[in-house]
Amino acid sequence: MPNTTKIYDYTSSNVPLKIVYVYLNLDNAMVRWNVARGVIYSPERIKEFDSSLISFFMASRLIKEITFFQLEQDLEKVRKEKFPDKVSRLQGLYFFEDKSNADLARSIFQTQVLTTAKIIDPSAIYDKHDMNWITYYNLIKDDPEWMKKYWCGEICPCFEYGPVWECLTNETLQVTDTTIEKQCLEGFIAEDEQFGPLILSANAAARYGYLFGAVFFTIVSESTHIHLRVVMPCGPNLQQDWVDILNLLKEKCPNNYNILHRQFQKNLLKDGSLCAIPDFGKHAWCITESKILKECSLNN
Repeated sequence: MPNTTKIYDYTSSNVPLKIVYVYLNLDNAMVRWNVARGVIYSPERIKEFDSSLISFFMASRLIKEITFFQLEQDLEKVRKEKFPDKVSRLQGLYFFEDKSNADLARSIFQTQVLTTAKIIDPSAIYDKHDMNWITYYNLIKDDPEWMKKYWCGEICPCFEYGPVWECLTNETLQVTDTTIEKQCLEGFIAEDEQFGPLILSANAAARYGYLFGAVFFTIVSESTHIHLRVVMPCGPNLQQDWVDILNLLKEKCPNNYNILHRQFQKNLLKDGSLCAIPDFGKHAWCITESKILKECSLNN
């Protein structure tokens, strides 16, 4: 089942992990939830369970402006046809190799928080692209080859300050700023203490490489509407999955297990469920105009 599937094991590696820079939209509860877990997954890592998921980096972009929807589908179509070995913009995680490139992109990300993360796999391969092709799309869109040039990693012309190199990976990112992680985790508990058992379990499970408690965005098509929704992949019985995770944690980290067990006893809800889950619904999104969700855009 997805929740007890081991995605990675960064505790077993003695190889130094690469530090990168990422922008996080902490105004979005779904983003804060994943940051509170301490790790950020690319949907590519769990595509065997659901191939319609997209990264929250791309979700934030699509929410910002509907016109990006068609552009990103067209870019994905070119990638699949001409550059299938490249990381999908829809499902990959975005980061910058150094702070200088991250700073150049500040005007694009505006109020988002810039922080550091580690790429979990020390041998990870990632793609590097000049994000000016996307930022200044309106200035270069008449070039019929611009999408191919983007995927080839060419520099976008006509900009005096040069390229802004943005990277894409299908690997997992570990949040290295423990202050931000702690603020997000404690923020959910302060909002409602009944969120505590799930987010604390998810945080502990994530440290041993398990999917439990992660949330993702997915795109679904209904009639003429395209919806962006938040999902938490889980097996047919969330509470049984939770028991399985607790047994794993009891073996791996008994101290955390004891803390969580006390949390469960304290927060057992009247209906017999073990916790409350935050309402991510306000971060859902819908295109109400007549749009087409292209079959090629969501499946690698």
